[in-house]
Amino acid sequence: MRIVRFATGAATILVLAAAYFSVKYFMATESVAAPQSVAYRLDLNGPNKGVEAPTLHVREGDRVALTVTSPNSGELFIHGLDRGTRLTPGLETNVAFTAAHAGRYFIHFHGADHSHTEVGVVEVAPR
Repeated sequence: MRIVRFATGAATILVLAAAYFSVKYFMATESVAAPQSVAYRLDLNGPNKGVEAPTLHVREGDRVALTVTSPNSGELFIHGLDRGTRLTPGLETNVAFTAAHAGRYFIHFHGADHSHTEVGVVEVAPR
């Protein structure tokens, strides 16, 4: 009788431990979330003095599509990701990239008049 009770108790402990580790390591929401496609728009029209540049939130592995419009010609550049594109006034321009590494990456507009303006931040969270 003591052996049966001991075996039942040991089996219960093993089942509970297996369930705990399964939930903790294999069912965590961070590990289940697959990379996704994320789209953002940046409109560089109008005065932005005193307005904080928007933060674009993505996660490592996400595919990002950024659509930009500007009233001025120049270059949009994402520092740290080394992604850039020429902007034509009044036209939508697309920049696509995969958020490979966690971090904060600043988006700047480099105008034809040699201006340099921060227009946004890409914040890549670890997966």
